[in-house]
Amino acid sequence: MPLIHQLASLGLLLSLISHVARSGSPDSQQLSSQCRACSAIAAAFQRGLERTARDNFGGGNTNWEETRLGTYALSETRLVDITDRLCKDKDNEMDGVTSSECHAMLEKIEEDIEKFWFGAFKANPTSASLRDSVCVNGTAACCVYGRWGPECAPCPDCSGGRGDCNGNGTRTGTGACDCHPGYSGAQCSDCSAKYYRANGESNGECKACSPACRSACTGPLATQCDQCADGYETVQQADGAACVDIDECQTRSPCSGPRSFCENLPGSYRCGDCDRACSACSGPGQAGCTACSPGFEPATTGSGCQDVNECSPDSPHCTGPYERCVNL
Repeated sequence: MPLIHQLASLGLLLSLISHVARSGSPDSQQLSSQCRACSAIAAAFQRGLERTARDNFGGGNTNWEETRLGTYALSETRLVDITDRLCKDKDNEMDGVTSSECHAMLEKIEEDIEKFWFGAFKANPTSASLRDSVCVNGTAACCVYGRWGPECAPCPDCSGGRGDCNGNGTRTGTGACDCHPGYSGAQCSDCSAKYYRANGESNGECKACSPACRSACTGPLATQCDQCADGYETVQQADGAACVDIDECQTRSPCSGPRSFCENLPGSYRCGDCDRACSACSGPGQAGCTACSPGFEPATTGSGCQDVNECSPDSPHCTGPYERCVNL
C-alpha cells in the first residue's frame, strides 16, 4: 500500500479512537445536570436529617428501643425514612431538578449514601457532608464549593462576595466572576454605570444613582447627577441644579385622538383610552371623564361621569303592561 494511503488510514483510525473517547465521557451539560441533581439530593438529605432529628423508632418505649435496637439517630431505620423521601422533596424542583433526574441520580449513588451513613456520618454526625462525600469524592460530578471546572481549580475572590464564581462547586463554568448588580470588572471591584461609591471610600459599597441620572453620579440625589437621563431636564433649585422630570403631557401633548389621555411617568409618559362613559377624558376610569358619552351624566358626587338610570320611576321608557325595564 502506498505510504500516503497508510497515513490516511492511520489518521482515520486516530480520529475514530478520539471520537469514541469523547463520546464515552460526559459533556459539560451532562456534568452540570449530574452535579445539580446530586447537590439537590444532598440538600434534601440535610432537610431529612432536620425533619427526623427528634424522631425515634415509634414503639413508645425509647429507652428499651435504644438498648435493644441501638440509637435511632444512627440507625438504618432513620436512613430509610430519609432516603424514601429524597425525590419527593418539593424543594428539589426549585433547584431545577425534575423527578426523573432525581431518581436516576439516586439510583446511581444509593450505595454511596449508605456507605456515607455508616461511615463518615456515624463517625462525626455534626460535620460530615453528604455532598462532599458522594457528589465530590464519590461520583466526581461536583467540586467542593470554592472550586470550579474539570480540575476543580480555585475560584477567584470576586471582591469578597460582590460577585459569584462562574461554575462554583461544579465541573463546568468559566471560573470568571459574575458580578452582582452594581459591580463590574474582572474582580467585581468597580462600580457599574448608574452606581456610585458610598461614603467616597475606594472600596465602599456601590449604590444606585437617582433614576434622573444618565450614567454617573456622586450620590443618591437628583442634584448629584453628572448628566440628566432622557425625560429629565436640568433645573436650578435652591440647593443647586437638579435633574427634574419633564411633563411630556404638558409640553407637547403626545397622545392624539378625542378619546385618549396622557399620563406623565418619571422620565416618560403613557397614552391610554378613555372609559366608555367619557366622550373626552384626562385620566383612566369614569372619574377621569371631562365630558360624558350618551347614556351617562356628570357624577352627583366627585368628578367624572355616571350611568343614567333609564328605568327610574319617572322614566318614559317601557310603559306597556307586559314590559319590564332593565337598566344597562
